[in-house]
Parts: sequence; C-alpha cells; structure tokens
Amino acid sequence: MDEENARFQAVPLKDKSKRAKYKADCTNAQTTVRHLHAALAAVSVERDQLWDDLAEFEAEYDRSRSLLSNRDDRVGLLQAKISCSELERDQALRDCDVLRTSIDALVTGPSLPSSSRPVETAPSTSARVKRPSTF
Repeated sequence: MDEENARFQAVPLKDKSKRAKYKADCTNAQTTVRHLHAALAAVSVERDQLWDDLAEFEAEYDRSRSLLSNRDDRVGLLQAKISCSELERDQALRDCDVLRTSIDALVTGPSLPSSSRPVETAPSTSARVKRPSTF
C-alpha cells in the first residue's frame, strides 16, 4: 500500500477529481489483476486435472493394448491347435478308410468263381406256410 500511495502522490494532478479518477483506475486495475490471478489459478487447476485425465487415458490405452496383444497371441495359439487337430482328424479319416478297406476285403474274402458261389434261394412254400401270420 505504501508503494501505491507513493505512486499516487508522485503523479502531478491539479484537482481532486483527477486524483480520484486515477485512484479509481488503480483500484479497478488491481481488481482486474486479482480476477486474472483467480482465473489463472482456475485454469491451472483445470490444466492439472486434464493432465491427470490424460495420464489415466494413457494407462487405460496401454492396458487395452496389452489385452489386445494377449488376445492376438491366444488367437494365434488356438489357430495353431485347430490346424494341428485338423491334421490329426484327416489322418484318422485316412486310417479309417484303410481299415474299412481291409475289413471289406476280409468280409468279402477272395472272389469265388461264379460256379462255386452259393446261390441264394427264396424260402420254400412250406417255410412260408410255417411262418405265423401277422395279419
């Protein structure tokens, strides 16, 4: 305050109204400076909050990126397992076909000449008569 009074007294003013106007202007300037300081403090607080939010977003981004990377690794492993399982399935199907061919060869046996093959005959009429009727 002493500094203000010294400045106020150093200004050569001829009448009281000019002095009062100068003093009012100084007071208004001081008030404006106080408001600017308060606004600066509010902006600083908001800036700090935004920096904190940015740090949280970056941490969340890094965490999400890590999860995505882990998921991609997991998908790669599962695709490799699927491929391996498909190869095993294909091999099992081939083995099954080979076994089926072998079984068919055993069941049918060597081909007999047509004259020595047993001939299937229809049941005789007496066998048909002995059969119970389902009507």
